[in-house]
Amino acid sequence: METLARSIAAHAPTHPSQAQVLSQTLHRLNILTRWFGSIEAARAGLRGKRVLEIGCGQGDMTAVLAHLVAEPSALSASSPADDDDDDDDDDDDDDATANQAAAGKVFALDTAPLSYGSPLTLGECQDGLTNSALGHAIQWIQMDPIDYLTKSEATRREDFRLDFVVFAHSLFYMESEGYLMRLLQSLGSWVQDQDRDKRPQLLVAEWGMRTSVPAADLHIVVVQALAADTAPCGNVRTIVTPERIKQLVSERGWRVEREDWVVSPRLDDGAWELSAAKKMQGRREGLSEAARKHLDQMLQLLVQGQEKVACMDAWTGVFSLGE
Repeated sequence: METLARSIAAHAPTHPSQAQVLSQTLHRLNILTRWFGSIEAARAGLRGKRVLEIGCGQGDMTAVLAHLVAEPSALSASSPADDDDDDDDDDDDDDATANQAAAGKVFALDTAPLSYGSPLTLGECQDGLTNSALGHAIQWIQMDPIDYLTKSEATRREDFRLDFVVFAHSLFYMESEGYLMRLLQSLGSWVQDQDRDKRPQLLVAEWGMRTSVPAADLHIVVVQALAADTAPCGNVRTIVTPERIKQLVSERGWRVEREDWVVSPRLDDGAWELSAAKKMQGRREGLSEAARKHLDQMLQLLVQGQEKVACMDAWTGVFSLGE
């Protein structure tokens, strides 16, 4: 799978840390294996499909999805090259495969300003992917997700269809749990209006607020500190646990088809959140009691030698809309 990750990461714009791009890409592929059961099933399940990704950010998951929805299927073994008739058949197969790949599309939606992000902004990352070989399979949309589902001309067209709706590490960015509830309601209403055999599945991946290694305890504590006093464009604004996600989703008519975990992913996210939490110390007196409590826990763990922070486990879920 690392070979596939390298192939996809090569489409991303030049980044100060290409190792980071590779690790983020590999993590998204690991998420897909949990959603579909294997990477082979993910490739087959996504090929030629239409995916709405809500909260695409800089496009880490977008690139992976675009690669797979547009990935040509493996051609059957060719006949001897000196047989002209067989060569014509192979050309027909190539055309059919190209048409199948062309049908795949990722609608990558985010409300964040294109100037957001570091060391590369959302705009720089999205432009880089647009100008890559994956660009034809991506449509970037800067719009509120609820407005997109309820007010945009695109989703009201009779010929508009989706096969999957994806939330990949985007729920923590939501402004509040109340907003997430309204979004899920809007999504459920939109899907309910689709023909029963054309309703998309909901694919969710988010930090699971559990750890498999002690070094990830720090990740949980700093996330709690950040969520207690959120910054307007912070990486953590709303914490929703897997149990709460399942409750919110089921209350709006969705049923769980599959759930699984990515254990101790090798990413830098824990270190990023630790850095953000350390900056909160400078405005400590203006913080809530809950934020100060979690910052104290952070300091205790740092004193105990946990300066090296690992990432908590990531939870994944697959949902279908019930009757």
